[in-house]
Amino acid sequence: MESCKYHPITPSIFSCPHCNEEFCDSCVDHSVGGEAHCFFCGGHVGYHVTTDNVDPFWRRLEKAFKYPLNTNAMMMVIGLSVISAIVAALPIGGFFAFVANLFVAGLTVNYAFLCLTATSEGNMQAPLLADAIGGSLDVLWKLFLMMLFIGLGLYAMGTYVSPLLVIITMVILFIGLPAILMCFAHSNSVLDAVNPLNFVRLMLTVGVPYIVLVLFLFIMMTSVDVLNSIIGNEIPALSAILETSVANYYAVVAFHLMGYLLFQYQDKLGFSSGENEEVLQKAELADVTLAHVNVRLKEGDYSRANELLTQALETVRKDKRLWQRKFDILYRTNNKTELAAFADDYFQHLLESAQSEKLASDYKRVKQLAPGYLPEQPSIRLHIAHACRAAGDARSTVQLINGMHKQHASFDKLLDAYQLMHSALEDMPNMEKQAQQCAKLIEQLKKTAPKPRVNKLITEEPAVPTGEERLVEKLPTMNIDDTFETELAPIEFKP
Repeated sequence: MESCKYHPITPSIFSCPHCNEEFCDSCVDHSVGGEAHCFFCGGHVGYHVTTDNVDPFWRRLEKAFKYPLNTNAMMMVIGLSVISAIVAALPIGGFFAFVANLFVAGLTVNYAFLCLTATSEGNMQAPLLADAIGGSLDVLWKLFLMMLFIGLGLYAMGTYVSPLLVIITMVILFIGLPAILMCFAHSNSVLDAVNPLNFVRLMLTVGVPYIVLVLFLFIMMTSVDVLNSIIGNEIPALSAILETSVANYYAVVAFHLMGYLLFQYQDKLGFSSGENEEVLQKAELADVTLAHVNVRLKEGDYSRANELLTQALETVRKDKRLWQRKFDILYRTNNKTELAAFADDYFQHLLESAQSEKLASDYKRVKQLAPGYLPEQPSIRLHIAHACRAAGDARSTVQLINGMHKQHASFDKLLDAYQLMHSALEDMPNMEKQAQQCAKLIEQLKKTAPKPRVNKLITEEPAVPTGEERLVEKLPTMNIDDTFETELAPIEFKP
């Protein structure tokens, strides 16, 4: 089993011929739809499938029954059933009825084989019904020729060899019929399909999953008969539509499962499915960036990882994963300068994206690397202070608010800030004096806070100092800034 370079226990599905490395789906660049590229050389990476890197057959069973539940397949499942019922009800007979029924049967059979072929090539979406029109009679004719060939062979075997051998061969053919159809879909040759060396080899190569497939097909076949007996024949046209729809639905599921076995075991069966459209879908910029960042981190290229995140955030501003990843990288790489410069934008993002629960913990992480850091915006400082207070961190609460009345005198929530600071000081030892000073400041803030203006018809208003001017004039001189830093007991910050 070839493993991904960066995920040793994950099978690889991409190979870079230039770098000579193997990658899993999460370690390649999916920025272009229908292609995958190497994050390092930028070259195209080849896609390959083995039994180790796709979901096993039994995990596909639930999805297989949902496979026909889309517009394309339902047009075949129900649409052709209705057309078949209409043809049967029309007053035509003879040659015209035969041609009409033959056309419907050809479309049904050809569409089922298209499902098988598309799935074997890695396309897990049902094909368009219009794609089944071309060559529908050709497939039907080859299947008829196949049945005729098998019938003549059994007749000759019973006539010239032994009837017992005919019975044994019929049992083998019954069990091997799905394998015969799978060989026919792959090779489009009747002789290759009925060649025992081919279909028996397929059965033995697939092994137990093939037996599971045969059992499922048998259950579906018998369930059709049970449903027919339940539906009854009281309304012939409606009964015919329901019965045919159920049969068509099971046919699509059955051929999809046969195709999936070919897809899963293609390496052991000796053919390539080409490129899987489902795996090669275009990814969003944020997803591509995070994948690239993960690869760069595993290579130890932290500066490039940080650069990629910075570029992505210029375009994808609301992706939470990008913000958190950049913050974590700056913190874990001990990038003090850039972390302090990035922190304001990061905390603003946390507030805008309703992630306030991260404010206190991430603020502590910033302070560990940059002890002198304070957010520039007073509103962010207040939000973080509330978060720290709720987390029981009184020291950080005081540090965030202390001095705000001097640095941001026009901040409209100064009163709220200092009331929060006062409650934190009361919980701290040896801070009675500072708590009293803070209480005096709160009283001054209450007196000087701007009052709501009453709507009155006044031609002129007396020239009085604004709330901000009065606040600056009347605030007491308080030596709070120095005493907090010197009198607070040291606090240990756990990494």
